[in-house]
Amino acid sequence: MKLKPIALLMLSLVLNACLPQVTTGERSQQISLINGPEEQRAPHLKEIFAQLLSRQDPSLDLGFLAASDYYDSNFHIGGAQTVENASIAFRTLGAGYGLLVGAPIFEREVYYRSTSEYGVNTRVVASKVQVEVIIIDPLNRSKVASFRSGVYEALRLELSTQALIDPANDDDLKALSTQALGDLLPSVYAQLQQLLANP
Repeated sequence: MKLKPIALLMLSLVLNACLPQVTTGERSQQISLINGPEEQRAPHLKEIFAQLLSRQDPSLDLGFLAASDYYDSNFHIGGAQTVENASIAFRTLGAGYGLLVGAPIFEREVYYRSTSEYGVNTRVVASKVQVEVIIIDPLNRSKVASFRSGVYEALRLELSTQALIDPANDDDLKALSTQALGDLLPSVYAQLQQLLANP
């Protein structure tokens, strides 16, 4: 469900009363993550990247990750309104900077093979992932930087008699997402360190 501008305003006012806020001119050290923009949403990306960041630097303040779950699916962060609405969301969450974690490519194709001479039915599952991390400055309502990975692919052969795993729980898609986000981690972390050191 997409919320209209007046609904977005009312929601922001309600949440502003409930969550920690950043006073104008001050910048929190908290970094919040949202799975988006909405045209690039894919399962588990926010959680995977939060884990990678925490391992890289346990001192990072990532806030309460579940607090941004609402914005992952119900808040319009996409298209021409990506930066503006993401800034509203991240300010509401009390973040000094925000990360939109999305996947320009998140695909899975299934190809069924004809029965072999041994009477075994198989299928080929082809997965492809590309991820992007966008750093948002919610105080200035601007995009600071964006980082996009290469395209990662995987193939697996399995018995077609097995139940086909839902894409949200597909190990190949998760592994590709983790690999792609891991490759972006050094660049994103270096940019965050620079930003947090010069608020």
